Amino acid sequence: MHTTPVRVLSGDIGGTKTRLAIITVADTQLRTEREQSYASRDYAAFDELLGEFLRDADVPARAAFGIAGPVQGRVAQTTNLPWRIDADALQHQFGFERCLLLNDLEATASGLPALGANDLLVLQLRIYDRKRLIRKIGIISKDDFTRIIGAIKGLL
Repeated sequence: MHTTPVRVLSGDIGGTKTRLAIITVADTQLRTEREQSYASRDYAAFDELLGEFLRDADVPARAAFGIAGPVQGRVAQTTNLPWRIDADALQHQFGFERCLLLNDLEATASGLPALGANDLLVLQLRIYDRKRLIRKIGIISKDDFTRIIGAIKGLL
């Protein structure tokens, strides 16, 4: 099934750095138009940083941001910065039709279907049977395997 390509502003918002990109999404294929990383602490607020990135850009209709911190409905408070990020305010300020805020671990897990075999790297080759692995690291359901990726992300 082929879908119409969609342009999206994507962001990974963390206490140390914020990485923004304008990408085109078609099915599970991604094409990066523009990408930039910023030192998060150089900005008093996220909308200031975002405004700099979008200056002179063709602003996509859709935006999605993975944020290091809790997301409550359409508002997030970053864990290691004084930033309060409000999806409704961003939509109004920048003209997005849709704006989505996700916890950064949730955002990472959401991107897994777009990965291909060449995107994966074996860190340690060891074969476990599922029951032994579940006992060893306490996984209780199949969906939790996806959550491990987020926890490992912080170690890399």
